[in-house]
Amino acid sequence: SMTVELTQGYYQHDLDRLHALLKLPVTQSSRSSKLPYHMQAGQAAMLEKLPAGSTVLEIGCGGGQNRAYVKSLGLEYVGTDISKTRVFDWLQEFGGPDVVCDAHFLPFKDQSIDAVYCTAVFEHLASPNLAASEVARVLKPGGVFLGNVSFMEPWHDNSYFHMSPLGVLRLLEHARFNVE
Repeated sequence: SMTVELTQGYYQHDLDRLHALLKLPVTQSSRSSKLPYHMQAGQAAMLEKLPAGSTVLEIGCGGGQNRAYVKSLGLEYVGTDISKTRVFDWLQEFGGPDVVCDAHFLPFKDQSIDAVYCTAVFEHLASPNLAASEVARVLKPGGVFLGNVSFMEPWHDNSYFHMSPLGVLRLLEHARFNVE
């Protein structure tokens, strides 16, 4: 019975933390009406707060459609993806990834990136725990990780892990992120 009580308390702690995180005010970007495909206003607002010259690494950049937007903020952009051609034809017009690599093994130095942006990617990774640890490794102290994952969306495009909000929280904590 003690194990059950500890387990229930453990999950209650997760629910309490998630509830507090979800009560955060809705953040708007000053450019909300002009955001690129997949970019959300809250993510854009965080990017807008980065100091000029900060390096933004996009994991799973597809065609590289966020490159121009990130650079317009005075930020450095590095887009990565597993392929240059595995995207919609219209997205290939944006130049594709700067670096072709696997998110499980990022070819960047420890603590070299100011922000990592990754949207609708982690559900396609065979080991999201490993990829989250790689993101934590390349981020500078105080860096930010911005993104989202599929939850209730059906299986699609070779997806592996659709994560609930609690699943994302646990994934990030295991990778030693300070979730705010």
